[in-house]
Amino acid sequence: MIKAVFFDLYNTLVSYAPPREELEARVLKDLGIDVSPEVFRRPLFIADEFIYREHARSPISKRSKEETMVLYAQYQGIVLKEAGIDASQELVASILGKWQQVKFKMVLFDDVMPTLTHLRELGLILGLISNVDRDITPLSSL
Repeated sequence: MIKAVFFDLYNTLVSYAPPREELEARVLKDLGIDVSPEVFRRPLFIADEFIYREHARSPISKRSKEETMVLYAQYQGIVLKEAGIDASQELVASILGKWQQVKFKMVLFDDVMPTLTHLRELGLILGLISNVDRDITPLSSL
């Protein structure tokens, strides 16, 4: 008998608004490269896997600013390469600069609250498991 259900936080319960695919396409358009947001679904997934492995090896919060910037440059390079875009150092640096200016927020997926309510009504224990290495208390207001 199932007694508990555990969830991951990112891309399971919450996502970015606007979606990262749209933000990536918008940043590139600002740099003169017109690409459809849909092109970035798979590349972002692949780059996310890279970040997850790196985070497991050494948490990002424990890395120096320089190491973190190198990591984000590698991440962005993966996104571009997987999208079929030449990932020059200049382009990656420009994108990272633009990303620092981007405003986005975390939002619950539409089906999260009804699903959690239903599971709670069934008497199940609900839990959150995440590899996030910063305080996520502000997200509890979602």
